[in-house]
Amino acid sequence: MANLLETCLPLNPHERALILEKSEELESIYMRAAIKGDTSVPTNAEEEVDFHYVCFVKSTKNSRIYELDGDRKCPIDKGILLASGEDMLAEGGLNIMREFIHRERNFGFSLMALAPTR
Repeated sequence: MANLLETCLPLNPHERALILEKSEELESIYMRAAIKGDTSVPTNAEEEVDFHYVCFVKSTKNSRIYELDGDRKCPIDKGILLASGEDMLAEGGLNIMREFIHRERNFGFSLMALAPTR
């Protein structure tokens, strides 16, 4: 893993993504971690699961915020329109995330933001 990190550090984001995408070392590490889990794969794709992804994104087509939930069939329009130049860390996006945190009171989730480096 240290070798992979050393290889990727000097590269730009696109080049890093290509290296990570093709890395057999990373795939091997992932597979070893994945088989250690004790969660069985649901037999029915419609079955409710406890752990799945939820992502909030700004549409590049209409600047609206959508919720992408791995447990749902399609994106959910959250009814918020961000102004030109605003991203998910603008007040509208933060409000959506605050509502989600309030609703998911069990705190069984991780929060991550993907942002450009400056």
